[in-house]
Amino acid sequence: MDETQAGENPLFGRKVFFLNPAYSVRTDVVNALHEQEYEVYVIDNWRDSKNIMRLNSDSLLFINVDSQLSKRAWFNFIASFQLDETLSTIHTGLISKRLKSDDQELVLSKAKIQAGIILLTKNTNGIIKQFSTILEKYGAKGRRQYVRANCQNEKNAVIMWNEGSKLYEMKIMDLSTVGTAVLLPLQFKDLVKEKSIMRNLILMIGSKQQLQVSAVVYAVKPTANGIMLVLLFIENSLSTKSAIRTYVFSTLQKSIASSIIGLPQDNINYNRPFVKYEGEYTPEGGTDAQAQNGA
Repeated sequence: MDETQAGENPLFGRKVFFLNPAYSVRTDVVNALHEQEYEVYVIDNWRDSKNIMRLNSDSLLFINVDSQLSKRAWFNFIASFQLDETLSTIHTGLISKRLKSDDQELVLSKAKIQAGIILLTKNTNGIIKQFSTILEKYGAKGRRQYVRANCQNEKNAVIMWNEGSKLYEMKIMDLSTVGTAVLLPLQFKDLVKEKSIMRNLILMIGSKQQLQVSAVVYAVKPTANGIMLVLLFIENSLSTKSAIRTYVFSTLQKSIASSIIGLPQDNINYNRPFVKYEGEYTPEGGTDAQAQNGA
């Protein structure tokens, strides 16, 4: 059953994607939204975008229409979302430094641009605020306050715990800037109690990153594979929190890239308008990619 009702935002928020973002958006805006704990991703190549969006329905997609494709192609690309049942759930927005008023009126007449047109003419803080307002309107956070990354397949994501004269290794199952869930072998179940404090833990994320953290044990949950500890970080520095956040979003971005491995890239010629052919909508001229950058 769908987690949303008609006219409502999803309970667990929406993923946010930036397609072909300008450098300033990639560095300033995306990083600022990460700090605000929005689940934000970057898609570099438009040819990958539909594959990704089909796997992430009800997301927000902001498209930089100043490069990669012609204006006409971008407008047809955006309009084509309404011809696909899954893609029609995507809330799109446009980003541009130089989109003229006539072009804005044209695209608004051809496609649903629910998230608006963001012109990069304000100062950076003003642009970030505009994006934050749109994300709040569409419930991008949902009930989540912090973004988590699933680390179960990350071999180098562990916490080292020195207790007495022994060193214990705990596998990180998921991670956010405020806490983590780790797996402790079953034979050590009596070592940790709820509400106890674990100090001087070594958080190892990635191949080289080692961070010293402290945490309170929020919950102890027996599982088939051991003891799951839910830890909430305490007394951690801003630099430690920033390093964790960078790792979390890097891991999430990597998972998005992995999700479309093996899928054929989009090869449609969006410079040609879509026509109905034998019950399906197809671009005039087929998939001649060489014409993509035409006028």
